[in-house]
Amino acid sequence: MPPRPPLQLKPLRLKSLPRPRHLRLLQVTPPTPPPPAVPTSAPLSLVVEDVNNTTLTVKWRPPETIGDSGLDGYTVEYCKEGGSDWVVANSELTAANRLCVKDLTTGERLDVRVVAVNAGGRSEPCALVEPVPIREVVGEF
Repeated sequence: MPPRPPLQLKPLRLKSLPRPRHLRLLQVTPPTPPPPAVPTSAPLSLVVEDVNNTTLTVKWRPPETIGDSGLDGYTVEYCKEGGSDWVVANSELTAANRLCVKDLTTGERLDVRVVAVNAGGRSEPCALVEPVPIREVVGEF
């Protein structure tokens, strides 16, 4: 067989194409991405529910604003009065609005705070106004 000559491309000119009677133009837009994950507002009204020689129970109200990212749970933290080394009291997030912190040292004064956590991260903390003395309390706290 003899070799074929190389193909040559020539522009094709069309005078006009017939227009369809009903022509719809569709604009393709990508789906709207979800809003960025944003932390909730801070939990509210942290108070001491009970305290004794080795435990401290605190409770709080949910944040005023949860947002689209929802609420995964809460973390309670404490540190010695005047210190800056915060200890996380719960190893896993708690869904409850109450937590009992155990194995505390009698006589210490602790600053306590709670934060809400979601896909957007940690909220601002809600903290007790005064440090809590870890001791047996007789009567009302």
